[in-house]
Amino acid sequence: MNENEFIFELLSSVLTAIFEKKVIIKYADKKLDIYITGVGGCVLDISQNSNIIVRQCDISEEMLNKIKIYINNLFIS
Repeated sequence: MNENEFIFELLSSVLTAIFEKKVIIKYADKKLDIYITGVGGCVLDISQNSNIIVRQCDISEEMLNKIKIYINNLFIS
């Protein structure tokens, strides 16, 4: 498991606890595939300057914003 896989596995666990629904995050080539059981999925791209671009999403705006905040904190720190 590389560092990015570990970080997103950890983030999956944190978000699972927050939303009380299983959150699965896969990261590859600056792209995040996020799936929340019973809610839907989301595909995010992370650009060179760490901007998060939403490609498609079935997750509520509120949930998505929480996820984006956590991801931004990971990349800024």
